[in-house]
Amino acid sequence: MRAYIGVPLIVDGERIGTLGFSSPMRRKPFSPAECDVIKLCGAWIAQELSLEMSYQALARAASQDWLTGAATNREFRTKLNAVFVDCKRLRQDAQLILFDIGHFKSVNDRFGHDRGDMVLRRLSETVQQVLGPDVQLYRIGGEEFAVILRNSEFAPAMDVAEQIRQAVESIDFALEDDFKVTASLGVSVFNADFETEADWLKCADVALYASKHNGRNRISANNRSASMQLNGDCIVETCPGRENCGR
Repeated sequence: MRAYIGVPLIVDGERIGTLGFSSPMRRKPFSPAECDVIKLCGAWIAQELSLEMSYQALARAASQDWLTGAATNREFRTKLNAVFVDCKRLRQDAQLILFDIGHFKSVNDRFGHDRGDMVLRRLSETVQQVLGPDVQLYRIGGEEFAVILRNSEFAPAMDVAEQIRQAVESIDFALEDDFKVTASLGVSVFNADFETEADWLKCADVALYASKHNGRNRISANNRSASMQLNGDCIVETCPGRENCGR
């Protein structure tokens, strides 16, 4: 290299790179005008990079929950619709799991919101490890989460739900000894009779409600009805863990 000219690329006061030109050929020194041109090019590229970084930050904010790192409710709704359409069109199997933290308000009231945030972060990290890199965890409410399992049958989905339940129950949040954090879960199988993805979500929500209604820290499955009645009109299977949970 026998000739070189370069300028730093500065974005928000931070150097993120260098715009440089080099040549193996000898040449006369760069003129002031040539230096001004390379500076203008560097300033323009830095501005474009700044805009792209801002766009990426906004995209992350829309798709990733700032506290837990889970995907957002907006991403969940988009994904649920896409999976619903594919299942309708291609006759695929899919399962929807909803779960929330039992008595989470008590965590904030008793230990403070900073400890509540810690619980949400630890729980999200643990559940995402259970799910693995190919399945996304969604935070769809304050303490409510969702998982969509594509091309999955009912029994494996119940196994995943049980793994989540056990993982949450086993986390040591370093709270007081008499305070245990648990999760209640609802599982719903995709049903070709559903008219919209809202029907599917409602069924999973009914199952989640059944788990909370019947003692929490358990799994319920609802594969047919979007009714809120917890009786024969709503096919709900409830079990603490997986014990006595037949289908």
